Amino acid sequence: MNTKLFSNLFLGLSILAGSSSAFARDSYSSRYDADTDGGVIRIEVGKQRGDSSREELERRIWQLERAVWQLQQRVFDLETTKTPTPEKAESWICTVSAFGATHTGNGSTKAEAMANSINACKKEANDNGFFCKNPKCEK
Repeated sequence: MNTKLFSNLFLGLSILAGSSSAFARDSYSSRYDADTDGGVIRIEVGKQRGDSSREELERRIWQLERAVWQLQQRVFDLETTKTPTPEKAESWICTVSAFGATHTGNGSTKAEAMANSINACKKEANDNGFFCKNPKCEK
């Protein structure tokens, strides 16, 4: 009996692996749909060997086939879905002209770029930022 059970299980899984997804979608049996509510199938550990009826074994094989099919569809969806590329953050650049030199600062926001350009100017002027004013900014 165990040999026949394993051969039936192997045959069922072989058919599942070789079938197309369209065939698998159309081949659902209404008598087993009631068991799963059309949602994700959860596989539970069965009873001890020899205690299961033929109908129970058929139901479990059907659940296994559907669970494998759902898993196959999910993997296929994950493999074929392109991952979105992260958008680049806005980049601002500001310039300040003082003491005959031009100082620049970059930042993801206009305020950050302004502060960086003024700080660069102050650093050159030994922290005397009196002339480090009115930065010009652009994206």
